[in-house]
Amino acid sequence: MSFLVYDNPTTMSREAWQDGELVVAYTARLLLDRSFPDFPPDRFFFGVNIGPWVKGAWNGDPSAMPDDAPGREELEEKV
Repeated sequence: MSFLVYDNPTTMSREAWQDGELVVAYTARLLLDRSFPDFPPDRFFFGVNIGPWVKGAWNGDPSAMPDDAPGREELEEKV
């Protein structure tokens, strides 16, 4: 099983990928909003709780994201 969390600069979303499938995505705007700490924790997937938004940052296994996914080229440049 492969898993990746990626602050995707193409989609401007924090994305969680597992075995080639997008599990969840949150917009950068939501993550950067000052009211974000008030976001209901039961609606926030714990797997993407990796800290503040950093454009292009990634954690995990890049093979979890399919080759044809938007932003994949930018990720390859960082790997």
